[in-house]
Amino acid sequence: VEPSEEKAYEEILVTNFVEETRLNGNPVHYSRALAMLGEFYSRQGQYEDALLCHERLKKIYDVDLHSARVVEAYASDRSAQNYGNCANCLYRLGRVKEALKLCDLILNSIMPRMDPKNVHNSMMMIYPVLWILKNERLPQRA
Repeated sequence: VEPSEEKAYEEILVTNFVEETRLNGNPVHYSRALAMLGEFYSRQGQYEDALLCHERLKKIYDVDLHSARVVEAYASDRSAQNYGNCANCLYRLGRVKEALKLCDLILNSIMPRMDPKNVHNSMMMIYPVLWILKNERLPQRA
């Protein structure tokens, strides 16, 4: 399978997942699907598209209402982790102030509400934040 065919196939799978979960109406699965699509776009360097997915996710995902349910369904809260992915996209687009503001939100608001025993979840969320803070020479904020 050619890489371009693989990419197209993955995009079809993910966009179908987004549409099916949207129709289903369950914010747990819909937010997870949007996070998956955002991550796909991010890997392709389509950062603006990834940010648009995140904007849609923010409208339906509430960390207090949905995080535990996302973890129950998927073992990790990819919906919350998408905030780190979004910060990375902003940073790659040169929108450093916005990326740093989102890093602060992750560190000060989202991370404290996550289960600290879910190490995978914490690492996936904080990893992009650490890279941004390192690159900006702001380790004290981590």
